[in-house]
Amino acid sequence: MLPTYVGLLEPLQLTLQSARDNHRPLFVLHVQRRVNCRQSPTSSSATSWSFPRPFADFEALHKRLTLALQHGHFCNAGCPWLFSFLTSEFPKKHIFQRNSSPRTVEGRRAKLLELLTSTLEFLLDRKNHACSVATTNVAKLLAQFLYGEDAVSQYIFESYSETETTSTNNTSQSKSIGALACDVKSDSGKGLGFNVSPGNAGGGSRRRSSVYATVLRCGHQFHDECIVPVLNKTLRCPTCHRLEIE
Repeated sequence: MLPTYVGLLEPLQLTLQSARDNHRPLFVLHVQRRVNCRQSPTSSSATSWSFPRPFADFEALHKRLTLALQHGHFCNAGCPWLFSFLTSEFPKKHIFQRNSSPRTVEGRRAKLLELLTSTLEFLLDRKNHACSVATTNVAKLLAQFLYGEDAVSQYIFESYSETETTSTNNTSQSKSIGALACDVKSDSGKGLGFNVSPGNAGGGSRRRSSVYATVLRCGHQFHDECIVPVLNKTLRCPTCHRLEIE
């Protein structure tokens, strides 16, 4: 099971192309997602999408990633390498070079794609999953950059809601199973309810096997709430009818 944000990144493949918008260079990020992946914050029909971004967007991402890495923190992952890579490989501005020149744009495109793919590979490497800084802080920023912040937030919200619903259903099912597991019957033939507290149980002939069950001398086991009213009334095991008090 992959960490949540890493799981979002796992099915993605990236390409980066250069373009122009009103004589301003842009970098068009193409993201492709494997169609058999169940974990995605985008529409189930969206297997690829594109983001045209200016160089400033990548500069902002680079700054956030280096800050999110919390340089100097202790972990068993390769975070020092990633920090060194991000700080040394990000394309730098040159005073005497035009930012819109084809050579500059192509050089930046290649470096930016390397930055994205190498960071992605680092996060997918299971050896680095030992560090929550990488799998949470860094992976979240990259997922937001590739999917869009709103899409990731919506996915996390829906996943949390689904988890809460599943947990509630499992709890209800466990209670139902627990109630059915006890074969003590009332006079009407229906299972006895859980209205009697174990603290009200009396008699020294019984022994507790857990906080939920009582084992009689004959070996039969019942819920405390089920067996206490029966023993108070008949003093016998409801299964084998052995007298519990001699």
